[in-house]
Amino acid sequence: MTTIKKQLTFGVAVASFFVFNDCLIICPVYSESRYRTIQNISLEIYKKGKESMFFKILKKDLKRSKTMNIILFLFVILATVFVASGLNNLVSVVNGMNYFLDEACGDKNDDFLLIEGELNDESRNVLDKAKSVKSYDADLLYAYSDTVKNESGKKLDWQGAIMIGSPEKNYIKLYDKDNSVIEKVEKGHIYVSSKFFNRFDVEPGEKITLKLGNEDKTYVIDGGLKDAIFGADMAGVYRILMNDADAN
Repeated sequence: MTTIKKQLTFGVAVASFFVFNDCLIICPVYSESRYRTIQNISLEIYKKGKESMFFKILKKDLKRSKTMNIILFLFVILATVFVASGLNNLVSVVNGMNYFLDEACGDKNDDFLLIEGELNDESRNVLDKAKSVKSYDADLLYAYSDTVKNESGKKLDWQGAIMIGSPEKNYIKLYDKDNSVIEKVEKGHIYVSSKFFNRFDVEPGEKITLKLGNEDKTYVIDGGLKDAIFGADMAGVYRILMNDADAN
């Protein structure tokens, strides 16, 4: 847009003209303020005309390429649905993990400390005197690093760590496939981490052999257990839950 202000004298009156959007506009004015008012009105007219022109171009484009615009519109809708679904799944997983930890560990799920050896009186004394520790509890687990054999006697090629414990000495709740807390395990029977089945191709009801106390002992798998602490595949830890007499 080019604006050129000129003033011409016609007798007593003064006429101002300016070039606006390649159009010559001539108007009689009697003061500078009136000239500014006319120029502002012209700018408003130009803006409205520009907006109207934009919508006209858009309307013509929509009419010209109906198929492409419909495809683009559907693509935007699908993309929006996928993004919303992904965010919904993420929120559900995060909330589900927090709920699982709260149910399994109660109000003691802030920090977990793995101590090699027994939690003796000296260690408990340190925890009791620590101002930052409001409460604590302990699970007694045995780290297993020997061979595991399936029912046919084949050694299972496992990696990571196997933790053996009993319901009587666990404060963290472990759940079976029906989401019931495992409170007791029969002697000679065990529960294993649910990921154990996919990793080693075994089924509930089958037997596995562990070497405990320099002696091979065979246990019947009652089922899988759901573990809020070591249950994730990335943890690299398998948990075996057995009768307290078998664990000792």
